Amino acid sequence: GYHLLTCKTGGGPVRTHNMVASVWSECMKHLDKKIIQEPRNRSQNSDDRADIAVFDVSNGDSFELEIAIAHPLCLDVLSKAPHDDGTAAARAEVRKKKKYSNEIL
Repeated sequence: GYHLLTCKTGGGPVRTHNMVASVWSECMKHLDKKIIQEPRNRSQNSDDRADIAVFDVSNGDSFELEIAIAHPLCLDVLSKAPHDDGTAAARAEVRKKKKYSNEIL
């Protein structure tokens, strides 16, 4: 099951997160986008955090990707949230914002 994605012993979720971020980075590179992984000092007034900043050199557009690994069968999700679509992702977003709320990047 879901133990590999949810057990923090051995760094399973961190490895999965980093692997997914790496795949997205490679996809953006293949689309001829410039990327910065885990950009720092984006804004002195922001507690936001991104895993990947993506820049389109041809037209100046940019966007950021934040990767969060969540599993809908994680006990935390099952015990604290209703069984609605998107519950695991929504809870992962809340945890991520709480974890990094005091950082100035």
